[in-house]
Amino acid sequence: MTSRHRFAAPILAAVFLAVAGAAQAAPITRTYDFNASGFSGGAPTDPVIGSVTVTFDPMGGDVIDQTTDITLNSLNIALDNAIAFRFLSGLNRLDIGGISVGGLVNNDFFLGITNPESAMPTTTAFEYTTTGVSSAFRSSNLNLTVTFEDLPEPAAITLFGFGLAGLGVALRRRRNR
Repeated sequence: MTSRHRFAAPILAAVFLAVAGAAQAAPITRTYDFNASGFSGGAPTDPVIGSVTVTFDPMGGDVIDQTTDITLNSLNIALDNAIAFRFLSGLNRLDIGGISVGGLVNNDFFLGITNPESAMPTTTAFEYTTTGVSSAFRSSNLNLTVTFEDLPEPAAITLFGFGLAGLGVALRRRRNR
């Protein structure tokens, strides 16, 4: 065995471990389309229809009142605050709404989603407020559709490349024998 080949396996193992470590956490992007109806207390707008796109890292820990990585695509009620989200990793819950997520103020809304990274997320609540009304309107009927915008992780692509390179080396060795 030549010295060049002696170090090939440890170097490939180190590269594999570095790439595999980087693959554990990766942001995901989801678009949530929602339709909430059946509000209590004579809500002025029923149904409330909207769409929001959020990018978050399910393995990255808690995120509180983040106004970046979120886009309000559409909403048929007034919103006086910046759109924001929080992700609570211990509860695996994504909360979306105005900047005061979880503490509604005038012209604000709150959408709670559990298992937000899955193909079948579950809604926990939807409520909204309007100017001049002291209480929130809570939905009794909430439909949620999720759209995935995931791209392959760079680490997975790199591992695939290493696999192809390994096959090429094996074929070359077989031909040279």
